[in-house]
Amino acid sequence: MRLHLLFGTLLLLVALAQFSCRTPPSETAVAEPPPITVTSERVARTATDTPTVPPQSGKHLAICMSEEPSSLYWHGASTLFDRAVLHGLYENDLTSLSYRYQPRGLERVPSLANGGMATRVVPVDAGELVVDARGDVVALEEGVQAITADGETVTFEGNTLLMEQQVVDFVMKQRFWADGQPVTASDSVYSFALAADPDTPGQKGKIERTDSYQATGNLTVRWAGLPGFRDNDFQTLFQQPLPRHAWEGLSAAELITAEASSRLPVGDGPYMIVEWVAGESIRLEPNPYYYRAQESLPRVDSVTFKFIADNNQRLSQLLAGECHIVTHDGLDTELIPFFDEAEEAQLLKASTRPGPVGLEVTFGVNSWSDYGDGAGRPDWFEDVRVRQAMAMCVNRQQIVNSILYGRSDVAHSTLPDIHPLYAGDVSQWPFDLSAANALLDEVGFLDNDEDGIREDPITGNAFRVSLITGLDQIERRVGQLLQEAWRDCGIDLVIEALPDPLRLAGGEDNRLIGRRFDLVLTSSTATNVPQCDRFSSWQIGGPLGETDPQSGAVFSGWDGSNHTGWSDPAFDVACASALEALPGTPEHILSHQQAQNIFSQNLPLLPLFYIPRTTATSPEVPHINNDPSQNSELWNLFALDLVQE
Repeated sequence: MRLHLLFGTLLLLVALAQFSCRTPPSETAVAEPPPITVTSERVARTATDTPTVPPQSGKHLAICMSEEPSSLYWHGASTLFDRAVLHGLYENDLTSLSYRYQPRGLERVPSLANGGMATRVVPVDAGELVVDARGDVVALEEGVQAITADGETVTFEGNTLLMEQQVVDFVMKQRFWADGQPVTASDSVYSFALAADPDTPGQKGKIERTDSYQATGNLTVRWAGLPGFRDNDFQTLFQQPLPRHAWEGLSAAELITAEASSRLPVGDGPYMIVEWVAGESIRLEPNPYYYRAQESLPRVDSVTFKFIADNNQRLSQLLAGECHIVTHDGLDTELIPFFDEAEEAQLLKASTRPGPVGLEVTFGVNSWSDYGDGAGRPDWFEDVRVRQAMAMCVNRQQIVNSILYGRSDVAHSTLPDIHPLYAGDVSQWPFDLSAANALLDEVGFLDNDEDGIREDPITGNAFRVSLITGLDQIERRVGQLLQEAWRDCGIDLVIEALPDPLRLAGGEDNRLIGRRFDLVLTSSTATNVPQCDRFSSWQIGGPLGETDPQSGAVFSGWDGSNHTGWSDPAFDVACASALEALPGTPEHILSHQQAQNIFSQNLPLLPLFYIPRTTATSPEVPHINNDPSQNSELWNLFALDLVQE
């Protein structure tokens, strides 16, 4: 009934939309624009080379997003909406599909095999900056521990050390700015200098670990890291070129808000910005100097981004033909049945795929302080058989079918199964109530008083544990289904739904970070280079400098990523090997897969599924690649087209 009401409402909105050219601004909630002067006039462009005038196709693409970009300054853009528009203004030097890198504005993806990445041995003396054995940037002085080129950890005593230095070479394709000026390696070096400037927002960790970033030719750049620094995601170290000739009169602080950089930037991508009407729309037209213009790219005469906060209004405009693409932001999974019905009626097309964010249940295997095993509670989760049994108690496929309408897959590892490093032979724990209950019996958690809840054999306490969730609809529904599933195994689950300010607060007082919990519904994001050390002994949170009695490792503070407290020597060895091996080598692949196999057997957390994302389009859009390893489905805006079938 609810689905048909929604469908009928949207069809009514379509009918209403046909009687007006645009939705009155007063009916659409929009964010306040930044306090900068905005022009709605087209920007005059001065060319220094002969432009390619793209043939007029009569195609005008309209894209509806739920929010307006906050800034189009490359080093200030931070939101999904900023990045969506920037995909049209700047060339993607590197893209990622199915967690694999591909070159676009670069001639190649640098690798060990093609010589684009190498490590060299360099002498290091007192006073020089290095990355020490802990991963910190320090000046080399007596007492500093460093890793030598031989892989040995030594304490510096004044003599010259030989250390490894990573070097990456990038080769750019020749392209041009939208004002006709050529893009050169010096533009990338300029961009690096801006990123390094203290006035520029953003993380500085990799910049601080850079020894040099310099042009080695008109279209070639070399990055060199500090001795002792290894970055296995080195392909991403290339800095997006920025138009030095247009901006060099402005300081890094001024560029954050200047109209020339944040509102009307000169780019080298398929389109250039010609109009930004605050609170309403951004209009792009083809860059006449786009280096792929001879390939008939881009394919449409203009792209207009429209900002419409209300989902129903965005979808009604899609059905009325006033939008061709509705981006995935705000399109919740509960809309999937509507998309199926509308697609069957040939009113739209919907691309629904698992995204990069996975939902999982984190076990409090070894908790901290007064919440610790045997102190504040029975030791429920230390025995791996309990965690395995709890996995088999849950019909995860049923959860996917019930909540996500079958638009995702049950996860069995810390990586999605399309990832190139996914281990195909990971342990899987299918739904099996008989096996689950038998395993819990074997551990000794029995229902002696026959009230339906098992008891701890030592304390007699009922197997009653809490699950912390957020207030999000998916999380709350998952919590309810887990509660029902574990009840069938004699486990009483109490759900604690907490608002984000309490659940996500930082520091030791946070129950997840402070390791004071039974179970927490958590999420993680899949990346091209897996971070297996999320479950390593050296990432267990605890007081700085103290020793973990379970693992024997030294706590590095409360910023460790291993909140479970679980540790396994074999996993530590496999993960360390994976992090030390260079990407592309057999050791790198094998070690990551070994770590996954150990993880999937031990289950310090129970993977559930990857949350799907939906992009809705009109029938005229032939295809949109809603890839999970892209930050926006508009990553290939240059190729998007409108085709009358």
